[in-house]
Parts: sequence; C-alpha cells; structure tokens
Amino acid sequence: MEKDIMTTLEFKTVMEMVVLIIESSKNKEEALEKIKNLSILKENN
Repeated sequence: MEKDIMTTLEFKTVMEMVVLIIESSKNKEEALEKIKNLSILKENN
C-alpha cells in the first residue's frame, strides 16, 4: 500500500486551520469536537 506524503505547505495549512478552530472555540471540548468532525478525518476511516 502506498503511503501519502504530506508536504511542508500542506502541513502548514492544516496547522493554520487547527489554530483557527481553537481560536474560534469557547473551550477545549468544543475545539476537539470541531476537529473530530472535520470531513477530511472521516474520508479514509
């Protein structure tokens, strides 16, 4: 099975999105719930 390799730019983009989610959340639980519900996490699982 071929592994997907994430580029530095892709990683930076993902981390920026995570930061935005955290900053827009009221608390840790809300941030975690938003992150868990990202469609990209559900595609391959």
